[in-house]
Amino acid sequence: MEPDTLYRTAIRPNPRRYTVVVWSSGRLARHLAAAVGEHPGLDLLAVRTDPHPGAGPAAHGEDVTALRTTQDVLTLAPDCVLYMPRVFDADTVCRLLMAGINVITTRSDLHHPDSMERTLCARLESACWAGRASLHSTGVSPGFVTELMPITIGAVQRRVDTVTIEEYTDLTHSDPIAPLPDIAGFGTTCPGHVDQRALIRFQQSFGPSLRLVADGLGLSIDTIEVSGDYAVAARTTPTPSGPIPAGTVGAYRLSLVGGRAAMPRVVYRATWYRVPDLDPAWPLEHNGWRAGLAGDSGPVEISVRTPALDRSRAGLSPAHTAQHAARTIPALCTAPPGIRTSLDLPPSAVTTTG
Repeated sequence: MEPDTLYRTAIRPNPRRYTVVVWSSGRLARHLAAAVGEHPGLDLLAVRTDPHPGAGPAAHGEDVTALRTTQDVLTLAPDCVLYMPRVFDADTVCRLLMAGINVITTRSDLHHPDSMERTLCARLESACWAGRASLHSTGVSPGFVTELMPITIGAVQRRVDTVTIEEYTDLTHSDPIAPLPDIAGFGTTCPGHVDQRALIRFQQSFGPSLRLVADGLGLSIDTIEVSGDYAVAARTTPTPSGPIPAGTVGAYRLSLVGGRAAMPRVVYRATWYRVPDLDPAWPLEHNGWRAGLAGDSGPVEISVRTPALDRSRAGLSPAHTAQHAARTIPALCTAPPGIRTSLDLPPSAVTTTG
C-alpha cells in the first residue's frame, strides 16, 4: 500500500450514521434541514418549527416528518437534536439530555460554562450525566469567528499577548434582511450615545465566547467592557431603500474589550454600515471577519470574506450557522457527557460521497 493511501485510510471518518431532529424557527430550520440532509453521515428524521405564520413541514420537504410536542421528539429517540427555537427552554433541553439525546444549540452563555448562572449550569450538567449525553452551543458569530478562527492561528504562537477580532456587515447594496442591534436606525438623527439596553444584549451575546477564547489562548481576563459609537454619512448617499442624508446615521459599531489590570487582552468589534463615506472616516471592509493575534512570534492575521454584493453578511449567517452545526454532530455524539465547548471538540469536517 502506497504511503498516501495509508494516510487517506487513517483519516477516514467513522462510518456510523447519526440520526437528527431539527427543532428551530422557520428560516433557520430550513437551512438546518438542508445541511443535515446534505451531510453524508447524517439522517434527518423530523423537523419541528416554532408555530408562526409561514413555518411548517412544507418548508422542509414533503418526506420530512413534522413534530408537534417534545414527546414526539423523545419517541423518535434521535442521536442529536439541533435545538434552536426562539426561546431556549431549559426544562425541555434537560428532558432531551436525560433521555440520552445530544443537543446542539445557539444559546450564547453556554459558550463558556464557567461564567454561566450556576444553578442553570448545574441542572444542564446533571441532565447530561444522567443521560450520558452532551450539550454544545455553536454559531458563526459568536462561535466560529470568535473562537475557532483566533484559536487556530494561535497555534503558531508560543505566547499570545492580545487578540483582536473585527466583524464587518456591509449593507450598502441591500436592504437589511436580518435583525440588527436595537439602536438608532440608518438615516436618522445621530443620538448622543448608544442605548444601554443594546450594549447589555451585545455583551450577553458575545462576552461568554470571548472568555472562552481567552481561556483557549492562555489569556487571563477579569473584566469585559462594552461600548458603542456612531458615524454619520459624509454626504447624501442613495441606497436601495432610499437616500441616507448627510449628517445622519450611516454606520454604527459595538465593541467588547476583555482586559486584565487595565490592559486589553481580547477585543471584539462589530461594524454595520449603510454608506461607505463616513464622518469620522472609519476603516471599512466588505462582509466578513478578521482575527489578529500579537505575541512573541510577531503579529499573525487571518481574514474570511463573504463577498455577496446583493446580500448582507448577516443575511448569510443562517446558512453558515446550519452548516457549522451539522458538521459538529458526529464529534458531539462521541464526546464525553457534559456541556462541551469549542475547546473540547475536534475541528468539524465532512467527507463528500462519490
